Amino acid sequence: MIYWFGGSLDVAAVLDFVDSGKDLIVAADASASDLIRSIAAECGVDFDEDPSAVVIDHGSYAVSGT
Repeated sequence: MIYWFGGSLDVAAVLDFVDSGKDLIVAADASASDLIRSIAAECGVDFDEDPSAVVIDHGSYAVSGT
């Protein structure tokens, strides 16, 4: 996949990819790299600094026993 970016992956290359109309899905945990955090910040996503913070997908979330 990195060959699509000319052999290197940086914030500008990823943002150019997104700005060209392509989709980007990012998954990260508390140890997300600076690259991932920078890309997310440029796309309007903030990561909570609390490592115990979680995200719940309410569209797919099911409680057992209900």
